[in-house]
Amino acid sequence: MELLAQDKIFLKSGDTLSVIIAQHDDQSVSYTSYDDPEFNTQSLSTDQITKIQLNNGKVINFKKPSKYPGYYVGIYFGEGVPVGDFAHAEANDERSGFAESKPFLSFEGRMRVFRFIGAQADVSVGTFGVDSGPYFEYENKTDTSGNIQSISGKLSDYRYGTFSIGPDLGFNLGKKFKVFFPVQLSLISISNKGDDQINYTDINNITTTIYRSSRGTGAGIAIGLKLDYLLGKHFGLGISAKAQDYEVAMKVQERYVGGTNIDYQWNQSVSFFYAGLNLHYHF
Repeated sequence: MELLAQDKIFLKSGDTLSVIIAQHDDQSVSYTSYDDPEFNTQSLSTDQITKIQLNNGKVINFKKPSKYPGYYVGIYFGEGVPVGDFAHAEANDERSGFAESKPFLSFEGRMRVFRFIGAQADVSVGTFGVDSGPYFEYENKTDTSGNIQSISGKLSDYRYGTFSIGPDLGFNLGKKFKVFFPVQLSLISISNKGDDQINYTDINNITTTIYRSSRGTGAGIAIGLKLDYLLGKHFGLGISAKAQDYEVAMKVQERYVGGTNIDYQWNQSVSFFYAGLNLHYHF
């Protein structure tokens, strides 16, 4: 006949202990064994335990943390740095994009698909400046007839939005760090924030003003690296880096102050590198 109500500890070995549990947490279970005549308190790591059943019938399961991260949502912000032809600011090179660094903001989500394989998706928005000095030199060099005396004006920043989706590799590094390696298909939409205003003054000192708008879309590849440090059970603060490369078909419209419009198109290589901080909620 049992004089005391019993708690039970179910071990991963398959054994079951009938005990009196003194206390328990995520790391260990302290108990007194009926087989000990002096009722000394003993302890077991939860790594050895499947579950415990208290004398009131409540069952508490102990699951070993996964080696692989699962889901997260979050934001990522930092600096977008143009590279390659997009960043080139050479007046003698028609491939130059004349783009300059500006901030960006990204909204992200991730789910685990199988063990260390996951799927990431993100939406990013940002701007790039335009290096106007070399740009106007380039415009001036395109006038081979020698009729242009000077070119001036005001250039608008680029603005863009991207959507990226694809698989990643994710790993837990100890209890506090999580690392991800995404490889994504990415789409971009890019345009100038407002019209460029370009003033051409010819050798007769007659000035013609053109208002130019540009917009384009393209597809490319995004490859990244993200490292999170868990601040608590769910929140992670980390650093991220990502390289994105697109081929964009840019459509341009030039509106002359006399009523004439000219439309044309060219292909622009748009490549840039992200670096910044991310704040994720893991679950």
